[in-house]
Amino acid sequence: MRKSCVYILFIILISHPEILFSQKNSSLLWKIEHPETDKVSYLYGTLHLLDKSYIDSLPAVTEALTRAELIVGETVTDSTDLLRKVIKYTLMEDTLLSDIMDSVKFKKLNNLLKENLGVSVLYLNQFKPAMAWSMFTQAIYVQEFPVLAETNEVLIDQYFLDYANNNNIELVGLETTSFQMNLLFNRISVLRQLEILEDAVDNIDENKVLLNLMIRNYFANKLESIEADLMSNGLSEDEKNMLLRDRNREWLSKIPDLINNKNSFIAVGAGHLVGKEGLISGLRKLGFKVTPVEMSRSLNN
Repeated sequence: MRKSCVYILFIILISHPEILFSQKNSSLLWKIEHPETDKVSYLYGTLHLLDKSYIDSLPAVTEALTRAELIVGETVTDSTDLLRKVIKYTLMEDTLLSDIMDSVKFKKLNNLLKENLGVSVLYLNQFKPAMAWSMFTQAIYVQEFPVLAETNEVLIDQYFLDYANNNNIELVGLETTSFQMNLLFNRISVLRQLEILEDAVDNIDENKVLLNLMIRNYFANKLESIEADLMSNGLSEDEKNMLLRDRNREWLSKIPDLINNKNSFIAVGAGHLVGKEGLISGLRKLGFKVTPVEMSRSLNN
């Protein structure tokens, strides 16, 4: 596996969809309890590409959501504000994608986007390579999973935010949209973004294999051990810290205060849940009891 393809999968796990690691007694839904309070919260690992309809097959997730007095997501923003921030952080001022990208790969990307999304790459010409890479990921998702893609009316993470707003439930983001946008589009250099994009376009079939593995494992609820590959290939220590470890540490400084006083439902990319510096391990170190929940059964069973 090429190093930059591993890096691509890492970004999927963290930013888009973020997905699968090993964990004994696996689940995507975890119950959080603390011996000094009577509050019960739930931590759910999402796959950002999926539509909300997936939740219909998971009664435990639905029930955990309905019991929530507080819903917590990675970020909380309305669509107007999101569009403004996307423009602010993703546009290139002095160059075009076509000026810096290999012409053959630029054409190959254009063909992929037109075939699957009906969008010309010229639409992205003023955007940073990471934006084009995001569209690349969506294109291969549509190509490989057309049935799933057709149902994508409301993405799963947005559904939880909408549920909070529609039911007058308090809603909190663990980080701001500006922070996340800056992280993905500014702190990773344009040249590094371009390297990732060109390698992805040059290795479409390999990326399809990775995406298929992700989706299959997620639906099968298999948190298989790919953490070692992600952590040992293609990423500098600074990049690992920036994209995963530092964010988890920051979230763990906020979550206890949120869940000590209210029954909460926390939905973040599943890649943040596990590993030695993941949320599950971190919450346990802070004194919380964190146990897996069988998602296909009612919480009352």
